[in-house]
Amino acid sequence: MTLKIRNKDLTEDLKDNECIVHAGDLKHLFEKKDLLAAWAAFHAGCPLLLRGKPGTGKSQFAHAMAALLGWPCVSEVLHGGM
Repeated sequence: MTLKIRNKDLTEDLKDNECIVHAGDLKHLFEKKDLLAAWAAFHAGCPLLLRGKPGTGKSQFAHAMAALLGWPCVSEVLHGGM
């Protein structure tokens, strides 16, 4: 599977469910379902809410996608239940 944003190839296939995202000099390992969600949100012009327990890679994912797109990354930590 190849995912492209702005003619940039996002992925390097590893396994059926994992991909490497090249963002500048860094490589990030993500599940394909997460990349597909980001790809769909980007192309639909919709925001993407990342939720999960601490340490699961939400910030890393956001920073990798921002670097890939050449966007600044602003992260906000929310406390409390949703």
